[in-house]
Amino acid sequence: MEIEKLIRQEMNTIPGIRNNVYPLYAPKDVKAPYAVYSKQSINFLMSLNGKLGNVDAVYNVFIVAATYTALQDIVLAAIDKLFELRMRRIGEQGPFIQQVQVQHLGDSFDYEADLLQAQLQVKIFY
Repeated sequence: MEIEKLIRQEMNTIPGIRNNVYPLYAPKDVKAPYAVYSKQSINFLMSLNGKLGNVDAVYNVFIVAATYTALQDIVLAAIDKLFELRMRRIGEQGPFIQQVQVQHLGDSFDYEADLLQAQLQVKIFY
């Protein structure tokens, strides 16, 4: 299993955005609340002895909701769910997630869509 699939799988269990989690963009007809995730960067680590095999990955998660209360409830649930990735293996034989860091980068309002949005930055070391 890839890390993106694991993120989506776990985020899809959050009440409010269940089965409304999408990579890169949400379909035009989707109704809020929903979440979108994207890869910001993947760093492959190397020492003087060669490639270490560990990966330092950064993902952005955007949560969209119609009300501030709903947005904050989903954000808190998402942070808890993302922290649960720590100390898990990616798939049956995949790499072990050693560290997870989640930063809430802030909230905003999209006037065109008339929706609120929160942005989380998720750093995963595996």
